[in-house]
Amino acid sequence: MALETFAIFANGAYFPNAMTLCVVSVWTLLVTMLFVNRNEILSNLTRGKLIILCLAVAFWLWVGLSIKWSISTDQTWTDFNRTGGYLAVLFLGVMLCGNRAVRNWVVPLFVGIVTSAAVYGIGSKILPTVIDNLEDATRIAVPMGYANATGLLMALAYPLSLYIA
Repeated sequence: MALETFAIFANGAYFPNAMTLCVVSVWTLLVTMLFVNRNEILSNLTRGKLIILCLAVAFWLWVGLSIKWSISTDQTWTDFNRTGGYLAVLFLGVMLCGNRAVRNWVVPLFVGIVTSAAVYGIGSKILPTVIDNLEDATRIAVPMGYANATGLLMALAYPLSLYIA
């Protein structure tokens, strides 16, 4: 959740420095979890989970192979790293979804983080001198840096908020 909070408030971890920190952190977390709980994690893998993970790995490898025919190899490399970060997050989610304690805390924590991001975003309209929103004064783009990403983040938390209610 700390990584998710950083990603939200670092313009969605879209820019290379923030994105690199998020990707490296999530891979480090994944490798550490595999090292510490390898037997428990492998015993919880079902056939369906394995198929989903294999498809995600295949997609990641396809993105990596596309460097060969890409017009902009720098952007393709960035997308390969970003896709690898998404893959690591998916692996973590699949590994942790079997743990009841984690499932009980993830939803309230995610809703709390999104709520803080929403307060920060609306703060740019209420207190424009305190929270800077130079991208577009007519749309709520902070903290993600892009209005559509901010809206999508808020929409992701909506069904979870209803679940909590």
